[in-house]
Amino acid sequence: MRYPRSVPEVPFWVEINGRRVGNWTCSPDDLPALAVGWLIAEGYLRPGDELPRLEIVDDDGVLGVEVEIAAEGALEGDLERRHRREHGCGLFYYISCAPDRIGKVSWEGEPPDGELLVPLFQQLFELTREGGVGGLHAAALTDGVELINPILEVGRHNAVDKAIGRTLLEGRSTEGLGLILTARVSGEIALKAARARLSWIASRSVPTTLALAIAGTAGLPVLARTMGRDRYLHEPRPVSVEGWG
Repeated sequence: MRYPRSVPEVPFWVEINGRRVGNWTCSPDDLPALAVGWLIAEGYLRPGDELPRLEIVDDDGVLGVEVEIAAEGALEGDLERRHRREHGCGLFYYISCAPDRIGKVSWEGEPPDGELLVPLFQQLFELTREGGVGGLHAAALTDGVELINPILEVGRHNAVDKAIGRTLLEGRSTEGLGLILTARVSGEIALKAARARLSWIASRSVPTTLALAIAGTAGLPVLARTMGRDRYLHEPRPVSVEGWG
């Protein structure tokens, strides 16, 4: 029997100050970048904070990153995650209870015209076709002219975390940069972009309603279907709880 070619996916976990706080799966590369991007998204770190000490652990193919951060940051992230669980509404917590926790984009420029981003998307798609296997999502940060830290990943959320994390690990600020990705823009991806203080999001696909609510609260423009003729710019508009749905 011939089996189709496949892409690697491994178990992964993150420990903060000796305590495991998350586990999921990922592509087995750029693990420090994945950890840093995830810590930013979850509220344990903020752009501009001193980068934590990171150590990769490989336990017979189960990969993890041990992180040491200040106790204050660890407590802040823990409290936020606990509030989300206690309210029982996941990311809607940020719309219904704590919109101030999303953060506001300080950049006052305009996102690039969607047509000008087409060559960048073409570069991303070329990356996904490398090796002829497929099955991977692509994401990168960009200044609107060139791709910054393009990532291929089995998980679209992982790809965003890695692009953000790798940029920060290089000592570069993420403020003023945009996020470009081949996947749908979910609420989690919008939150990741806002937490990293990115300035806009562009996708070949469309955003979810929750993504637009979070992006609107943060002041993040979202460009949808950027590769097609029906490309559309979603202006950032805050969504009230009463008007939800």
